[in-house]
Amino acid sequence: MGRKFPHKVDPFKMSLNEQTKQPVAAGRIEKLNQRRKKVALPPLKCYPIQGVGIIPLATRYNPDAAFLATRSLDDVFHYLLNLGIPQTAYVCGAGPNLLRDLERIPKNSFVIATNRVIAVNYPWSMWMVFDKGALKYDWFNKAAIPEKCLTVFGVGLAGNQNIHKVDYTFRSRGIRPDRKGLDGEDNINLVKGGIQGNGTITYCATQLCYWAGCKRVILAGCNMGGRQHYDGTTILNAKKGAWRQVRVWRRALPQMATKEMYVDSLSPTAIPVRRLV
Repeated sequence: MGRKFPHKVDPFKMSLNEQTKQPVAAGRIEKLNQRRKKVALPPLKCYPIQGVGIIPLATRYNPDAAFLATRSLDDVFHYLLNLGIPQTAYVCGAGPNLLRDLERIPKNSFVIATNRVIAVNYPWSMWMVFDKGALKYDWFNKAAIPEKCLTVFGVGLAGNQNIHKVDYTFRSRGIRPDRKGLDGEDNINLVKGGIQGNGTITYCATQLCYWAGCKRVILAGCNMGGRQHYDGTTILNAKKGAWRQVRVWRRALPQMATKEMYVDSLSPTAIPVRRLV
């Protein structure tokens, strides 16, 4: 069970601080404003962020506190079951093999699009985007979301856009595989870290499936190397070879396997998983 949090906060409900543009747990606003009133400060102006938070986290410097504060891991697990993710899910990245991989996915599968992949005309089950920098791109602003597609946005993106509906929000924390966590264990620990960052958005989507009880995730278009998207555009700041984010996957996959969730790939990939041919 998690530790008690000093305030009665429901971290699944988020608001955006109008001044700082930073998300804040909705239940904390009243407490904060009570304190500000005592010292003659004006109240914080916040407005609710659309959607329901999935796995809330504190800052990257104290990642475990909020995650363990008000929800046990069992609570989070049962909550995610309501997303309807089945035993096998497909996670799609924007790699050069994406279009060919989509032809191999059986109909009526649960298929998650990440970032610009939403531009492909396909019956997506879920669309997942984290970075609010997506607001600069046409693939986000002009996205045609299928009617039954769930949207899962990072809280910063959800709070700064009013273009698309938001079904769920999430936070992720950056990790350094060469550093230790608060408890002295490897910082990659998924059990105490919620949704980890630094492994690309497909890594976040794979973790979402992990928490929802999936037994198998099949990657499509997740080459994790090179400089080309499926549509021919160039990936900025990418190396020719394998991306550095692969090391984050490498250390998380064994932990996923301990919960009997296994990851395969339809595409050639730098991630150390079995390729389906």
